[in-house]
Amino acid sequence: MSDTFGRSLDFTYDAFNRTSTISNTANELYKYTYDTNNNLKSITYPDGKVKTYFYGEPAYISATPNGSVKFANRLTGIVDENNSRFASYRYDAAGRAYDEQLAPNLNVNTEHNNLTYNLAANGNPTSTVLKDALGTVRQYNFTTILGVVKSTGNSQPAGAGCAASASNIGYDANGNLASQTDFNGNLSCYAYDLSRNLETVRLEGLPPGSSCPANLAGYTPAAGSTVRKIVSQWHANYRLPTQIDEAGRRTTFSYDAGGNLLSKTVTDTATQQSRTWTYTYNSLGQILSQDGPRTDVNDVTAYRYYTDTAAGHHIGDLWQISNALGHTTSFNSYDANGRLLGLTGPNSLAVGFSYDARGRLTQKNVGGNITRYDYDPVGNLTKVTQPSGVFFSYTYDAAHRLTDITDALGGKIHYTLDAMGNRTQEQVLDSSGTVVKSHRRVYDALNRLAQDIGAYNQTTSYAYDANGNLTQTTDAVGNVSQRQYDSLDRLIRSTDALNGQTDYYYDAQDRLTQVTDAAGHNTEYRYNGLGDLTRLDSPNTGATQYAYDAAGNLAQTTDAADVTATYRYDALNRLLGIDYPGSEADAEYGYDGSAGNIAGQQGRLTDARRGDIATRHQFDLRGNLLTATVRKPSNNSVLSELAFGYDADDRIVQTQPGSGRRLQYEYDAAGQVRRIQVADTVSGTTTTRLLADNIVHLPFGPVAGLIYGNGLSDSRQFDQDYRLTRQTVGNLFRQQYGYDSLGNMTQSNDETASLAQQNYTYDAVGELTALSHANPLQNQSYQYDAVGNRTRQSSPTGGTADYRYDPDSQQLLGTVMGVPATGQQLNHFRSDARGAIDRSQTELKSAFWNVLSTPVDYVYAADQRLVQINSGSSLLAGYAYDAFGRRVGKTRPGKPLHTFAYAGSQLLAENAGTPSHYAYLDGQALARIDGSAANSPIYYFHNHPLGVPLKASNTAGQTVWAAQLQPFGLMQTTTNTISQNLRFPGQYFDAESGLHYNMARYYSPELGRYLQSDPIGLAGGINTYTYVRNNPLRWIDPLGLKPGDAFNHPFDAAIDALNWTYQTYPNSPNEWAGSIYQGLNDGKFYATNPLEGGSTWSSPSKPAWNQGDVRGLYHTHGHCTSNNTEDDFSRPGIDPKTGKYVEESDTHTAWGDQKPMFVGTPGGAVLLFSPNPPSGPENEGTVTILQPGKCCPGENYLK
Repeated sequence: MSDTFGRSLDFTYDAFNRTSTISNTANELYKYTYDTNNNLKSITYPDGKVKTYFYGEPAYISATPNGSVKFANRLTGIVDENNSRFASYRYDAAGRAYDEQLAPNLNVNTEHNNLTYNLAANGNPTSTVLKDALGTVRQYNFTTILGVVKSTGNSQPAGAGCAASASNIGYDANGNLASQTDFNGNLSCYAYDLSRNLETVRLEGLPPGSSCPANLAGYTPAAGSTVRKIVSQWHANYRLPTQIDEAGRRTTFSYDAGGNLLSKTVTDTATQQSRTWTYTYNSLGQILSQDGPRTDVNDVTAYRYYTDTAAGHHIGDLWQISNALGHTTSFNSYDANGRLLGLTGPNSLAVGFSYDARGRLTQKNVGGNITRYDYDPVGNLTKVTQPSGVFFSYTYDAAHRLTDITDALGGKIHYTLDAMGNRTQEQVLDSSGTVVKSHRRVYDALNRLAQDIGAYNQTTSYAYDANGNLTQTTDAVGNVSQRQYDSLDRLIRSTDALNGQTDYYYDAQDRLTQVTDAAGHNTEYRYNGLGDLTRLDSPNTGATQYAYDAAGNLAQTTDAADVTATYRYDALNRLLGIDYPGSEADAEYGYDGSAGNIAGQQGRLTDARRGDIATRHQFDLRGNLLTATVRKPSNNSVLSELAFGYDADDRIVQTQPGSGRRLQYEYDAAGQVRRIQVADTVSGTTTTRLLADNIVHLPFGPVAGLIYGNGLSDSRQFDQDYRLTRQTVGNLFRQQYGYDSLGNMTQSNDETASLAQQNYTYDAVGELTALSHANPLQNQSYQYDAVGNRTRQSSPTGGTADYRYDPDSQQLLGTVMGVPATGQQLNHFRSDARGAIDRSQTELKSAFWNVLSTPVDYVYAADQRLVQINSGSSLLAGYAYDAFGRRVGKTRPGKPLHTFAYAGSQLLAENAGTPSHYAYLDGQALARIDGSAANSPIYYFHNHPLGVPLKASNTAGQTVWAAQLQPFGLMQTTTNTISQNLRFPGQYFDAESGLHYNMARYYSPELGRYLQSDPIGLAGGINTYTYVRNNPLRWIDPLGLKPGDAFNHPFDAAIDALNWTYQTYPNSPNEWAGSIYQGLNDGKFYATNPLEGGSTWSSPSKPAWNQGDVRGLYHTHGHCTSNNTEDDFSRPGIDPKTGKYVEESDTHTAWGDQKPMFVGTPGGAVLLFSPNPPSGPENEGTVTILQPGKCCPGENYLK
């Protein structure tokens, strides 16, 4: 047997004409044996491993005369390539399978399902009762139409928060799905072209108690209702849609004679604006070109194929892919089975692939750096060895479920699974086998997470409706929050533990149209039919309007201050520039080494400029940032120069923050930093000094200890939730911390000082309400309104301050201290049209006098960056930013220019006349070196668990700076031999204003809020000004956007991001997506904030180009609804449920992006899709279950 491309399968047969062997073009041989009943007995694979099948075993056939003979062809068992019994099947007296169990030798009921059949008198099935491995019973009901058995729905028992319920499915006379009622009673209706049995109309979201209209085609959903209507038309010859009409949008498709998609056009039915994609193919049906919707540029991607068969390829193998700018990836060679062996990217980076006899990827060679993959005999991934030799091992039980992950130092994550595969306990063990971290979970009868239990039995409980929507959360101290949903399973109301209600509204395409917060403020969103946001009306930032180009790129914005920004893109839809009124904020971006014609830079953002600040970057072939230079073109002065070095794992091993100075990082066998040192070269002589040595980490966790370069030993103790409880650095630094059952910090105590203990109290939604100090004069209390605005702050020494807000927004108007009779201090704040504070002024007022201070004015550029602070007519400071929004310069009267340099978003160097360079460990500041001499002073930081420096010591081990952290970031300095301006992660203290620069905006520790509204809007929280939900001792916001964490492994970053997304948007029907990237400076893995997509698609947010290199992508699958009840990670093609063409799938996306794809499901599973090489099979990459769970809650375990 040969295919079109010349690859073949050869068959041999035994004496009974049964297939005996199959060999492929690579001479890989598969052998088959049979029993005397002609049942397949065994398969021997090319690697010599054998899978064996058993039939008719008497122990698995119900007692019946000659049962084992009568049913000798019934498959009763499978023994896998590990020679372990993987599955057993039992049959009743009628020969029907009624019992299934995986890994029966484990004797733990693994994946055990039991079936009971009920038949009508004519023998047709009426129902089947399924009892799963946890004892949950469901009844599946059936009817027979035209001889075909059809499901009519099923029952489910009560679960956490919901009563027993049932779904229902109805059919028309042809057996087409006519109606579907979910477990909550929500109804969907369907109509068909009965001549071809193709769906023509679908109604979704009819509320409980509804009936299907008699004429679906003529039905019009009422305005404002949840009901939506979808109308489909079909190709005359193929079961392919030609037109799909939805509310406000029409999608049309055209095909060639072979059924290949030629064009896809999406049209806004209100404006008739449309976008068209076109495709061409060769005679073999292979795609030759894809032309995007833009007409102003040639946005065509071209594909070329080999036209002959020779060594390393066959005719029809993909040869080259060229994008619209001619950047070409060449696929150089294939093995005999068509698996890619080598490719060369646009930057001439060669990548090679090796496979074992079973076709599994065993090596990936990227420019000489080899990653190795090992598998057990059944194909489970058992070991990944990185080019440096760092490895992780994976262990599975007999049911092929992941149970352990082990690092090279013997640290282990162990998973305990219940019979259904739910992960009921996670334990982290050190190399001696001691448990150092523990976490448990309890699932309800429907396999939904019912309790989440910390190491000390702190329990959060969850309740759900019958569809699996999360309806109630009860935290470990009994605080209750609730959620409500509409008939399309969309979240419409959330009620917090203080009864604050937030309401959500949607259009027919599931796009959020309005959010009403607990104070009654409305944020409104308007869209065109193409899915683009065209207007945002925010109570905080006013009205912003958006326009787009033909490809959907943002082309223009006009904000509430009537400032218009225009965006330009190249043929690859990469941003080229942003033009504002004036030139101060104008930004330009250059790619592919455009300005310097540097080899190997294709696909990289290499040049950028904002106003008079220009940035140039150079990358190595693997995409690692090598150099970063910031300069002022107006006078050709250099503000900063950075250089970076990497090892074979692309980890930072060297950072050069200044001429002659190198920060060097060494790693242990588990890939964790173990030593950091600084090397200074002056006049050809290099002096190396330790910054930290003997760094040890808890397994898969934080730093547990180190020795500073000044000899001080840092010892840290953690509880089994990995919370820091005690840190000791000699006699210089001794801190103790305590936590409540919710994870909030409740106590901190500096044991080296008297009266230093602080206790913290929180309200039911986690906001900090009180600081009780050992010195009562330092007590603080805080009150908030329903949306988190601070309304009152009190202290024995500072008195009481009441906060006043604009009643129509969250904008701060002022604070009032004191009473008129004895005197008041009023602080007034004015906000501009975009919601940023642009003036503050203090008024002292009494019955006898009224004094106004000189106003302080905050001046913003057109891009909303704070560029100047003035006190009256006097300049306090001016600020300059690069094209990525990072502050790179500060000017103050009578002071030298103060420059800043960053690795990603992390401050690496500053210079205000004397250079200072920073070293970091796991994202926290470790040390600062002042000056450029080989003997420059080094200061070592000793930090709060959040990463805030509390003390600094010199090379002699003496305290040179110390401060007591106030809850919202104010620092009460007790020792200040040196200045130290690092504050909360990502924040830098400005003495001239008292503010903290926090990347995207400026933070006031005195007010506990930002001057500007959050640039990402409500994605950062319902209050766009507050700092980390008023819980500053637990969360951080290093970018001034929302909380974020660093991880040692991309798996952990992905799992955390997916879990966080499901918690934050617990029942979104849409997908959310982001990227996993490796930080440039610390080598840690981070997740970007997720972006919302549609019900079946998402487009991942990406890190800022200077944050790090993308190492993977992640996305959620939308919450399970009546119309989204499966999660089978389908391949491209026709969706059998909808009859609609599906262009993308998870395996296809991983293949297309050539990056690991982490996918989460509403049922709690996290899967890793490892891509095949670019020309390999699109949908057959390795799939690893990282976190077991369900597709949808209550469904079968995801296999």
